[in-house]
Amino acid sequence: MYKIYKPSALGITVINTNPEMGGRGFSQVLYDEYLRFLLPPYFDFVLDYLASSHQGVLRGLHLPRYRQGKLLTVVQGQIFDVVVDCRKNSPTYGEHEGRILSEHSGLMLWIPPGFAHGYYVLSEWSGVLYKMTAPHFPAMITTIRWNDPRLDIRWPYTHDTLPETSLNDSQGLNFMEVEAYE
Repeated sequence: MYKIYKPSALGITVINTNPEMGGRGFSQVLYDEYLRFLLPPYFDFVLDYLASSHQGVLRGLHLPRYRQGKLLTVVQGQIFDVVVDCRKNSPTYGEHEGRILSEHSGLMLWIPPGFAHGYYVLSEWSGVLYKMTAPHFPAMITTIRWNDPRLDIRWPYTHDTLPETSLNDSQGLNFMEVEAYE
């Protein structure tokens, strides 16, 4: 059912749900209880969270100030997804990785605690579904500047028009101003 790839250098696990394609569309299992035992380390999921955005929106980079892992999948559209390692003692501290995810790719990401996350919407609309290991506490989330030169993230937007962000996301901190995750 699932194909789980070896975690990346940063520790992000990519999971292929192997969608079944057909003339009428596709179907896929997004989650079953078995999957949580395959993800390092074992967690219980306590919250499902759905975010919908239109083309050109950039969300993030958000770092929970508490222990929260995320299992992420795109249920509509296409995004450029980015994670940044904010774990203080990690050999990849301050590094990031980005990838394109879409509703048809069948790919999910396991993002362990200690990573900032954000994405840019490439399609007309997107729907991003998160399964989280801890409740969502917006007041306990630190925002890191999406365009911090220290991170040098190559967001795929046209440079004629800046991404649309929330007020909070536009006022994020520089990476070096953020207290590392312990």
